[in-house]
Amino acid sequence: MLPVSFYKWNTLVSTSLRYPYPEDPPFPLGLVQVAGAVVGVLLALRQPREWKFWMGVLAVCGVMMTGWPSRFG
Repeated sequence: MLPVSFYKWNTLVSTSLRYPYPEDPPFPLGLVQVAGAVVGVLLALRQPREWKFWMGVLAVCGVMMTGWPSRFG
């Protein structure tokens, strides 16, 4: 059983334009935050290799915050 604070795919992004601040974790990302991340990744692809390495590290950390890795353990 996973703790309540783990993200699931259906609780990762809040799909409403107005961000509904939840009382309990996990706190979903807002649409503006997701759009900012996508734009940031697209702009960072033009940077040196170190940026791509840290984007990969960030992606792995993001996956480890979800409940997905527990399916294999």
